[in-house]
Amino acid sequence: LGHALESCGRYEEAEREYQRAIELGEEMRNTRGVYIAKLMYSETLRRLGRTEEAYAHLKQGLALATERKDWHWIGTGEGQLCRFLIEDGNESEAEQALQQALKTAAEHNQPGSESMIEKFKQAFGREPTSC
Repeated sequence: LGHALESCGRYEEAEREYQRAIELGEEMRNTRGVYIAKLMYSETLRRLGRTEEAYAHLKQGLALATERKDWHWIGTGEGQLCRFLIEDGNESEAEQALQQALKTAAEHNQPGSESMIEKFKQAFGREPTSC
């Protein structure tokens, strides 16, 4: 429901639904549900201009996905982190995040590497090192 509301630009309502999903997931000990909700919630927080909270939920979700070795959601989270850092103009951190995302993508057959490299080039006017 949070994603549907966010897609319609109803960010405050989406926020409430993601918070509810996280709370319910924690109550039910559904770690997968929690990290998926946290990763998606980070996008809503970002749209609401709450960057620090967005990074916190993104990193928490990514850590939980990593604990579970859920490569799809690890790849999703690493791609999000890279995009957030690029959008925020954090060149060195973005490059580190990109290198990690590319490594995960190569090792676990995840798509999307080309678009991340292109976003980096557009933002910083250069190729990332070792790509």
